[in-house]
Order: sequence, then structure tokens, then C-alpha cells
Amino acid sequence: MSFEHRKATRRVKVVNAAGTAMANTKLTLRQTNHKFLFGCGAFDAVALTKAKDEAERTQLTQRLEKWLKLFNYGT
Repeated sequence: MSFEHRKATRRVKVVNAAGTAMANTKLTLRQTNHKFLFGCGAFDAVALTKAKDEAERTQLTQRLEKWLKLFNYGT
């Protein structure tokens, strides 16, 4: 995965339940979502609802699962 674009630096203050800053605490952060919609036509989802047999349903399900890993928006 390339991290060349859309980089930003942020300072985060981590506190415990009492509100005290937690110095020297190792954290790992991972962005899981964003407001940017990235998508394309989602016509395979329609085709899946009309699958004629189990083999076609399986193939379209696998294709849709790959699509969902890449896109967060469909038309």
C-alpha cells in the first residue's frame, strides 16, 4: 500500500480515565474510515439478487466481497 498522498501530522494527547496525561505510552493508530467517498458502479450487487444458480451466486458474492474491500460508495 502506498502512503504517498493525503498525509497529515497530528498531535494527540492521550489521557487515562482520570484525565491525567499518559506520558511515554506506545500507541498504534489506524485510520479505518474517512469522509471521502471512493466508489464506482455497484451493478454486481443487483446481479447477485438475480443469480440463477448457486455457482453464479458464489462467483458474484466473491466479486462483491472484493469490491467492498476497495470501495466505500456505489451507485
